[in-house]
Amino acid sequence: MYLGIDYLRDGLPLVVVALGLFAFPEIVDLLRLNRPIAKGSTLGAGWLQGFRDTMRHWFLCLRCSGLGALIGAIPGLGGSVVDWIAYGHVVQTSRDKSKFGSGDIRGVLAPESANNACQGGALMPTLLFGVPGSGSMAVLLAGLVLLGVEPGPSMVDTNLSLTYTVVWSLAIANVIGAGICLVLAGPIARLTLIPFTLIAPFMMVVITFAAFQARRDLADLVLLLAGSYVLWAVSGRRVDHPANQDQEVTGAHVRDPGVASPWTSVAWFAALFALAALVGYILAVALFFLAFVRKRANRGWPMTLVFTVAVLAGVVALGHALSLDFPRGLLQETVDLPWPLN
Repeated sequence: MYLGIDYLRDGLPLVVVALGLFAFPEIVDLLRLNRPIAKGSTLGAGWLQGFRDTMRHWFLCLRCSGLGALIGAIPGLGGSVVDWIAYGHVVQTSRDKSKFGSGDIRGVLAPESANNACQGGALMPTLLFGVPGSGSMAVLLAGLVLLGVEPGPSMVDTNLSLTYTVVWSLAIANVIGAGICLVLAGPIARLTLIPFTLIAPFMMVVITFAAFQARRDLADLVLLLAGSYVLWAVSGRRVDHPANQDQEVTGAHVRDPGVASPWTSVAWFAALFALAALVGYILAVALFFLAFVRKRANRGWPMTLVFTVAVLAGVVALGHALSLDFPRGLLQETVDLPWPLN
Protein backbone atom coordinates (compact mmCIF):
# COMPACT_ATOMS: atom_id res chain seq x y z
CA MET A 1 0.00 0.00 0.00
CA TYR A 2 1.63 3.23 -1.15
CA LEU A 3 -1.04 5.75 0.00
CA GLY A 4 -1.23 7.32 -3.44
CA ILE A 5 2.43 8.39 -3.29
CA ASP A 6 4.40 7.19 -6.29
CA TYR A 7 7.65 7.28 -4.30
CA LEU A 8 6.34 4.50 -2.04
CA ARG A 9 5.36 2.11 -4.84
CA ASP A 10 8.59 0.08 -4.51
CA GLY A 11 8.89 0.46 -0.74
CA LEU A 12 11.42 2.50 1.18
CA PRO A 13 15.08 2.53 0.02
CA LEU A 14 17.12 0.63 2.60
CA VAL A 15 20.13 2.94 2.19
CA VAL A 16 18.12 6.07 3.00
CA VAL A 17 16.38 4.42 5.95
CA ALA A 18 19.71 3.24 7.40
CA LEU A 19 21.27 6.69 7.03
CA GLY A 20 18.26 8.28 8.68
CA LEU A 21 18.20 5.84 11.58
CA PHE A 22 21.92 5.67 12.34
CA ALA A 23 24.14 8.25 10.62
CA PHE A 24 21.87 11.25 10.96
CA PRO A 25 21.22 10.99 14.75
CA GLU A 26 24.91 10.30 15.44
CA ILE A 27 25.96 13.49 13.67
CA VAL A 28 23.30 15.48 15.53
CA ASP A 29 24.35 14.03 18.88
CA LEU A 30 28.05 14.75 18.32
CA LEU A 31 27.33 18.21 16.98
CA ARG A 32 25.33 19.26 20.01
CA LEU A 33 28.21 18.34 22.36
CA ASN A 34 30.38 21.13 20.86
CA ARG A 35 33.65 19.23 21.23
CA PRO A 36 35.92 16.87 19.28
CA ILE A 37 34.90 13.23 18.99
CA ALA A 38 37.89 11.94 21.01
CA LYS A 39 38.89 13.14 24.46
CA GLY A 40 42.28 11.43 24.81
CA SER A 41 45.60 12.21 23.14
CA THR A 42 46.90 8.65 22.54
CA LEU A 43 45.24 7.72 19.27
CA GLY A 44 46.20 5.35 16.48
CA ALA A 45 48.00 2.93 18.80
CA GLY A 46 47.01 -0.55 19.95
CA TRP A 47 47.41 -2.52 16.72
CA LEU A 48 49.41 -5.13 18.63
CA GLN A 49 46.45 -5.58 20.95
CA GLY A 50 44.27 -6.03 17.89
CA PHE A 51 46.61 -8.76 16.64
CA ARG A 52 46.43 -10.51 20.02
CA ASP A 53 42.62 -10.29 20.03
CA THR A 54 42.50 -11.86 16.58
CA MET A 55 44.77 -14.71 17.64
CA ARG A 56 42.76 -15.28 20.80
CA HIS A 57 39.52 -15.58 18.81
CA TRP A 58 41.04 -17.32 15.79
CA PHE A 59 38.29 -19.91 15.54
CA LEU A 60 35.62 -17.20 15.47
CA CYS A 61 37.47 -15.44 12.64
CA LEU A 62 37.78 -18.73 10.78
CA ARG A 63 34.07 -19.54 11.17
CA CYS A 64 32.92 -16.10 10.10
CA SER A 65 35.31 -16.07 7.15
CA GLY A 66 33.76 -19.29 5.91
CA LEU A 67 30.31 -17.87 6.56
CA GLY A 68 31.18 -14.72 4.61
CA ALA A 69 32.53 -16.71 1.64
CA LEU A 70 29.39 -18.85 1.59
CA ILE A 71 27.04 -15.87 1.73
CA GLY A 72 29.12 -14.01 -0.84
CA ALA A 73 28.63 -16.89 -3.26
CA ILE A 74 24.85 -16.36 -3.17
CA PRO A 75 24.09 -13.95 -6.04
CA GLY A 76 22.48 -10.69 -5.01
CA LEU A 77 22.72 -11.32 -1.26
CA GLY A 78 26.34 -11.02 -0.09
CA GLY A 79 27.54 -7.55 0.81
CA SER A 80 24.18 -6.18 1.94
CA VAL A 81 23.57 -8.67 4.76
CA VAL A 82 26.83 -10.48 5.50
CA ASP A 83 27.80 -8.17 8.39
CA TRP A 84 24.43 -8.58 10.09
CA ILE A 85 24.42 -12.35 9.70
CA ALA A 86 27.96 -12.64 11.10
CA TYR A 87 27.11 -10.41 14.06
CA GLY A 88 23.96 -12.41 14.77
CA HIS A 89 25.99 -15.60 14.60
CA VAL A 90 28.56 -14.48 17.16
CA VAL A 91 25.86 -13.22 19.54
CA GLN A 92 23.86 -16.44 19.33
CA THR A 93 26.89 -18.71 19.77
CA SER A 94 28.48 -16.81 22.68
CA ARG A 95 27.88 -17.86 26.26
CA ASP A 96 28.45 -14.39 27.68
CA LYS A 97 26.34 -11.88 25.74
CA SER A 98 26.40 -9.08 28.31
CA LYS A 99 29.11 -6.97 26.63
CA PHE A 100 27.75 -6.98 23.09
CA GLY A 101 26.75 -3.46 22.13
CA SER A 102 29.18 -1.91 24.59
CA GLY A 103 32.60 -2.74 23.17
CA ASP A 104 32.97 -6.53 22.95
CA ILE A 105 35.78 -7.14 20.46
CA ARG A 106 34.01 -10.23 19.12
CA GLY A 107 31.31 -7.95 17.74
CA VAL A 108 33.99 -6.39 15.53
CA LEU A 109 35.97 -9.47 14.58
CA ALA A 110 32.97 -11.47 13.36
CA PRO A 111 31.50 -8.95 10.87
CA GLU A 112 34.90 -7.87 9.57
CA SER A 113 36.07 -11.44 9.02
CA ALA A 114 32.89 -12.22 7.09
CA ASN A 115 33.02 -8.97 5.15
CA ASN A 116 36.61 -9.54 4.04
CA ALA A 117 35.79 -13.05 2.83
CA CYS A 118 32.59 -12.01 1.08
CA GLN A 119 34.27 -10.76 -2.10
CA GLY A 120 36.24 -13.95 -2.46
CA GLY A 121 33.05 -15.96 -2.27
CA ALA A 122 31.34 -13.64 -4.77
CA LEU A 123 34.05 -14.49 -7.31
CA MET A 124 32.82 -18.08 -7.59
CA PRO A 125 29.44 -17.51 -9.30
CA THR A 126 30.88 -14.56 -11.22
CA LEU A 127 33.75 -16.44 -12.83
CA LEU A 128 32.25 -19.94 -13.05
CA PHE A 129 28.68 -19.16 -14.13
CA GLY A 130 28.74 -15.53 -15.27
CA VAL A 131 26.31 -14.56 -12.50
CA PRO A 132 27.60 -11.58 -10.44
CA GLY A 133 27.60 -12.21 -6.71
CA SER A 134 27.51 -8.48 -5.80
CA GLY A 135 27.53 -5.01 -7.29
CA SER A 136 31.31 -4.89 -7.52
CA MET A 137 31.33 -8.32 -9.18
CA ALA A 138 28.85 -7.02 -11.74
CA VAL A 139 31.36 -4.31 -12.63
CA LEU A 140 34.10 -6.97 -12.88
CA LEU A 141 31.87 -9.10 -15.08
CA ALA A 142 31.22 -6.17 -17.41
CA GLY A 143 34.94 -5.47 -17.61
CA LEU A 144 35.71 -9.07 -18.53
CA VAL A 145 33.08 -9.03 -21.27
CA LEU A 146 34.48 -5.79 -22.68
CA LEU A 147 37.92 -7.42 -22.79
CA GLY A 148 36.50 -10.34 -24.72
CA VAL A 149 36.64 -12.82 -21.84
CA GLU A 150 33.51 -14.94 -21.43
CA PRO A 151 32.99 -16.01 -17.80
CA GLY A 152 31.86 -19.59 -17.41
CA PRO A 153 33.33 -23.11 -17.24
CA SER A 154 36.17 -21.97 -19.51
CA MET A 155 37.55 -19.95 -16.59
CA VAL A 156 38.74 -23.20 -14.96
CA ASP A 157 39.88 -24.71 -18.24
CA THR A 158 41.34 -22.59 -21.01
CA ASN A 159 41.44 -19.38 -18.93
CA LEU A 160 42.66 -20.93 -15.68
CA SER A 161 45.69 -18.62 -15.56
CA LEU A 162 43.40 -15.58 -15.69
CA THR A 163 41.30 -17.02 -12.86
CA TYR A 164 44.39 -17.40 -10.67
CA THR A 165 45.43 -13.85 -11.55
CA VAL A 166 42.08 -12.53 -10.33
CA VAL A 167 42.22 -14.60 -7.13
CA TRP A 168 45.77 -13.58 -6.28
CA SER A 169 45.04 -9.95 -7.09
CA LEU A 170 42.21 -9.97 -4.54
CA ALA A 171 44.38 -11.68 -1.92
CA ILE A 172 47.33 -9.32 -2.39
CA ALA A 173 45.03 -6.29 -2.43
CA ASN A 174 43.73 -7.30 1.02
CA VAL A 175 47.26 -7.56 2.38
CA ILE A 176 48.26 -4.19 0.91
CA GLY A 177 45.07 -2.62 2.20
CA ALA A 178 45.79 -3.91 5.72
CA GLY A 179 49.31 -2.46 5.54
CA ILE A 180 48.01 0.92 4.42
CA CYS A 181 45.51 0.92 7.28
CA LEU A 182 48.29 0.24 9.79
CA VAL A 183 50.40 3.09 8.40
CA LEU A 184 47.55 5.59 8.23
CA ALA A 185 45.85 4.61 11.49
CA GLY A 186 47.58 7.40 13.43
CA PRO A 187 46.87 10.28 11.02
CA ILE A 188 43.29 9.16 10.47
CA ALA A 189 42.68 8.80 14.21
CA ARG A 190 43.86 12.38 14.76
CA LEU A 191 40.88 13.57 12.75
CA THR A 192 38.81 12.82 15.84
CA LEU A 193 40.66 15.62 17.66
CA ILE A 194 39.34 18.23 15.23
CA PRO A 195 36.31 20.15 16.56
CA PHE A 196 33.26 18.34 15.26
CA THR A 197 31.69 21.58 14.07
CA LEU A 198 34.30 21.57 11.29
CA ILE A 199 33.67 17.92 10.33
CA ALA A 200 29.89 17.90 10.59
CA PRO A 201 29.10 20.01 7.48
CA PHE A 202 31.23 17.74 5.28
CA MET A 203 29.47 14.67 6.68
CA MET A 204 26.06 16.30 6.19
CA VAL A 205 26.83 16.96 2.53
CA VAL A 206 28.14 13.41 1.97
CA ILE A 207 25.09 11.83 3.64
CA THR A 208 22.56 13.92 1.73
CA PHE A 209 24.39 13.30 -1.55
CA ALA A 210 24.49 9.54 -0.91
CA ALA A 211 20.84 9.43 0.13
CA PHE A 212 19.74 11.21 -3.05
CA GLN A 213 21.44 8.60 -5.23
CA ALA A 214 19.04 5.91 -3.93
CA ARG A 215 16.24 6.98 -6.29
CA ARG A 216 17.46 10.41 -7.38
CA ASP A 217 14.35 12.04 -5.99
CA LEU A 218 14.05 14.90 -3.51
CA ALA A 219 11.78 12.60 -1.51
CA ASP A 220 14.98 10.72 -0.60
CA LEU A 221 16.01 13.72 1.49
CA VAL A 222 12.58 13.96 3.09
CA LEU A 223 12.78 10.27 4.04
CA LEU A 224 16.26 10.83 5.46
CA LEU A 225 14.90 13.48 7.82
CA ALA A 226 11.80 11.43 8.66
CA GLY A 227 13.88 8.35 9.52
CA SER A 228 15.79 10.24 12.17
CA TYR A 229 12.56 11.60 13.63
CA VAL A 230 11.18 8.06 14.00
CA LEU A 231 14.25 7.08 16.01
CA TRP A 232 13.87 10.04 18.34
CA ALA A 233 10.15 9.31 18.73
CA VAL A 234 10.97 5.77 19.86
CA SER A 235 13.86 6.90 22.08
CA GLY A 236 11.88 9.56 23.81
CA ARG A 237 9.27 7.05 24.98
CA ARG A 238 11.44 4.02 25.71
CA VAL A 239 14.78 4.94 27.23
CA ASP A 240 15.82 1.30 27.60
CA HIS A 241 15.07 0.41 23.97
CA PRO A 242 18.08 -1.06 22.07
CA ALA A 243 17.67 1.61 19.36
CA ASN A 244 18.36 4.24 22.02
CA GLN A 245 22.05 3.41 22.29
CA ASP A 246 23.24 7.03 22.34
CA GLN A 247 20.23 8.39 24.24
CA GLU A 248 20.10 11.64 22.27
CA VAL A 249 16.92 12.76 24.03
CA THR A 250 17.32 11.66 27.65
CA GLY A 251 21.01 10.74 27.95
CA ALA A 252 23.18 11.70 30.91
CA HIS A 253 24.87 14.48 28.94
CA VAL A 254 21.64 16.31 28.10
CA ARG A 255 21.82 18.74 31.03
CA ASP A 256 25.58 19.25 30.92
CA PRO A 257 26.76 22.83 30.37
CA GLY A 258 27.40 23.61 26.71
CA VAL A 259 25.20 20.82 25.36
CA ALA A 260 22.77 22.25 22.83
CA SER A 261 19.30 21.09 21.84
CA PRO A 262 19.23 18.38 19.17
CA TRP A 263 16.65 20.33 17.21
CA THR A 264 19.15 23.11 16.51
CA SER A 265 21.31 20.64 14.60
CA VAL A 266 18.27 19.15 12.89
CA ALA A 267 17.34 22.66 11.73
CA TRP A 268 20.69 22.91 9.90
CA PHE A 269 19.97 19.64 8.12
CA ALA A 270 16.46 20.83 7.25
CA ALA A 271 17.89 24.09 5.91
CA LEU A 272 20.18 22.17 3.56
CA PHE A 273 17.23 20.10 2.31
CA ALA A 274 15.07 23.18 1.80
CA LEU A 275 17.81 25.01 -0.08
CA ALA A 276 18.36 21.97 -2.32
CA ALA A 277 14.65 21.97 -3.17
CA LEU A 278 14.70 25.69 -3.96
CA VAL A 279 18.00 26.41 -5.73
CA GLY A 280 19.47 22.97 -6.45
CA TYR A 281 22.12 20.97 -4.64
CA ILE A 282 25.32 22.75 -5.67
CA LEU A 283 24.08 26.24 -4.79
CA ALA A 284 22.51 24.83 -1.62
CA VAL A 285 25.84 23.33 -0.52
CA ALA A 286 27.62 26.64 -1.15
CA LEU A 287 25.09 28.64 0.87
CA PHE A 288 24.94 26.00 3.60
CA PHE A 289 28.72 25.92 4.07
CA LEU A 290 29.03 29.69 4.11
CA ALA A 291 26.38 29.92 6.83
CA PHE A 292 27.41 26.87 8.89
CA VAL A 293 31.15 27.44 9.06
CA ARG A 294 30.73 31.17 9.63
CA LYS A 295 27.94 31.05 12.23
CA ARG A 296 27.85 27.56 13.78
CA ALA A 297 31.59 26.81 13.72
CA ASN A 298 32.38 30.49 14.38
CA ARG A 299 35.27 30.67 11.89
CA GLY A 300 36.59 33.60 9.91
CA TRP A 301 35.86 34.33 6.28
CA PRO A 302 39.19 32.94 4.92
CA MET A 303 38.58 29.46 6.41
CA THR A 304 34.90 29.62 5.48
CA LEU A 305 35.69 30.34 1.84
CA VAL A 306 38.41 27.67 1.68
CA PHE A 307 36.08 25.02 3.13
CA THR A 308 33.26 26.01 0.78
CA VAL A 309 35.44 25.87 -2.33
CA ALA A 310 36.96 22.54 -1.21
CA VAL A 311 33.62 20.81 -0.66
CA LEU A 312 32.18 22.16 -3.92
CA ALA A 313 35.22 20.93 -5.85
CA GLY A 314 34.97 17.51 -4.19
CA VAL A 315 31.25 17.08 -4.85
CA VAL A 316 31.50 18.25 -8.46
CA ALA A 317 34.52 16.01 -9.14
CA LEU A 318 32.72 13.01 -7.59
CA GLY A 319 29.57 13.65 -9.57
CA HIS A 320 31.52 14.02 -12.83
CA ALA A 321 33.71 10.95 -12.29
CA LEU A 322 30.80 8.66 -11.35
CA SER A 323 28.17 10.30 -13.60
CA LEU A 324 25.93 11.00 -10.61
CA ASP A 325 22.98 13.36 -10.61
CA PHE A 326 22.57 16.32 -8.28
CA PRO A 327 19.19 17.20 -6.75
CA ARG A 328 17.37 19.78 -8.85
CA GLY A 329 15.44 22.64 -7.32
CA LEU A 330 12.71 25.03 -8.41
CA LEU A 331 15.38 27.32 -9.82
CA GLN A 332 16.51 24.68 -12.32
CA GLU A 333 12.92 24.17 -13.46
CA THR A 334 12.58 27.83 -14.45
CA VAL A 335 16.09 28.87 -15.50
CA ASP A 336 18.45 27.07 -17.88
CA LEU A 337 21.72 26.85 -15.92
CA PRO A 338 25.04 25.30 -16.98
CA TRP A 339 26.41 22.11 -15.42
CA PRO A 340 26.84 21.47 -12.53
CA LEU A 341 24.26 24.06 -11.45
CA ASN A 342 21.59 22.29 -13.47
